[in-house]
Amino acid sequence: MENKAVYEDIKKKIDDLSVVSDEKLCKATEKRLETCSYAPPFLIEIPEFITLDKKGAQKALQTIYEYPESVLKSYPITDNKTVDQVKNITMNAFYKEFALLQDLRNNVPEAWDQINELYEDD
Repeated sequence: MENKAVYEDIKKKIDDLSVVSDEKLCKATEKRLETCSYAPPFLIEIPEFITLDKKGAQKALQTIYEYPESVLKSYPITDNKTVDQVKNITMNAFYKEFALLQDLRNNVPEAWDQINELYEDD
């Protein structure tokens, strides 16, 4: 799928996503994620990811989409992929993590199981 099409598709998915806006739930989730040093594995840094609301997620997605080609080409992970492929992978990963964040805010047990497995269990 072309880069612009992926961007538009994910932008629509974020628009359609039911997000948690209850500040108390969001803050509780942030605190819990901070205690386990949660850090989504994004190639492009998304500052304060765990605090994002829908508007912030749209802005972060746009940042990924518009990320400079020259910078991406300097990353060793891009050696076997085109810049568009790297951006598509990153935008999809971003959406997946943002959707997971909403499940965490809704206290979905399977979402917390995933976090516990990755960040807490030894």
